[in-house]
Amino acid sequence: MPRKRKVKFTPEMLKMLENLAAIRLPQEDMATVLGISRPTFQEMLASDETLRQTLNSGRSRSKLKVFKTLYDSAFGREAVYDKNGKLLKAEQPPSERLMMYWCDTQEAFVKASKLEVTGTIGVKEVAQTEEELLAELEELRKLRDDKE
Repeated sequence: MPRKRKVKFTPEMLKMLENLAAIRLPQEDMATVLGISRPTFQEMLASDETLRQTLNSGRSRSKLKVFKTLYDSAFGREAVYDKNGKLLKAEQPPSERLMMYWCDTQEAFVKASKLEVTGTIGVKEVAQTEEELLAELEELRKLRDDKE
């Protein structure tokens, strides 16, 4: 039975792991880049809090960058200049579509829908989340498929 070699992560390897996690590289590829097998890497992640924190830190850094870009695009950004007045980043006007997307995905807004029915029933107000609407749609599709 082959002996497993003990892998000791240096500060440089930890920094590399954080950077690999930031670009969302799969764990199998991270292990390859770091020169260890995937099972060994997974065992190390399970037993080493520092490795888990490094991995999570890299992923969080990546998310933060994406969220900041999305936020700036949705709500706009003032122009940024250096101390000599040279333009570093142009002004970005707000985007109504991205603002709605942000509110929909990050602020957990509930969409209100109106269901209009002709006849004696009239109009019924329905407030459902997107997940509830999708579940209801799936049920209707199943009923349709059962009739066919």
